[in-house]
Amino acid sequence: TASATGAMTLTSTGGSVIGNGALTSGGNFTANGKTGVTLTTLSAGGSANLTSSNGSVGASGAVGAGGNFAASGANGVGFGSLTSGGTTSLTSSNGTINVSNLGSAGLVTAVGQVVTLSSTGALSFANAQATAGGLQVTSTGKLQFAQASATGAIGITSSAGSLTATGPITAGGAVDLSGASGIGLGSLTSGGTTLLDGGAGALTVIDLISPGAVTATARSLDIGSTGGLTFTSLTATGGGARVATAGDLTL
Repeated sequence: TASATGAMTLTSTGGSVIGNGALTSGGNFTANGKTGVTLTTLSAGGSANLTSSNGSVGASGAVGAGGNFAASGANGVGFGSLTSGGTTSLTSSNGTINVSNLGSAGLVTAVGQVVTLSSTGALSFANAQATAGGLQVTSTGKLQFAQASATGAIGITSSAGSLTATGPITAGGAVDLSGASGIGLGSLTSGGTTLLDGGAGALTVIDLISPGAVTATARSLDIGSTGGLTFTSLTATGGGARVATAGDLTL
């Protein structure tokens, strides 16, 4: 174990930073290990910054920061429980991003080859990007995106809230989006089939591009497309349904 009432900085220029016990910092916390950063638990009163230029970054137990949180591991980033009092940045150039329970008061940036994130609360994303695979985000609360992309499939679910995006959502594979209280999107591009479930709310997509079949369900639906669309199912459970395409529309 290690503790400091002020800031704590741990550095290994040629090896790994390994925390076998609890680490506690009253101020900012910094860990930089060339071949990896592996922690058990961390509590930082200020910001936390974990980096590894040649390895992975992660923790087996709970990690929390009162301020901004940043983790960058060339070969991967993985946490069980991560709580950030500010913004959250998770990046990996050659590995996966995986957080089982993420809480972030500020905007989240997650960029890795494959990105898998879960939360028991609400999350807002500045950017969510999977550079060599799929993007999966699951939350109980509301999910908001400035943009999201994946070379593979995209699956995003809010089991008790809404799903909205102000910028483009783009997938190289299939898309599966679900928002219990509605979905509101500007631009959605799917590389395969598309499943949209707005639950008890409204489903709105200004421009949907989907080469595969589309299934859409919500209380009411309003879908536009600059291309053509083929629907296997279009269901408005409590209101109207409007679809307008520039190309062929098949139902």
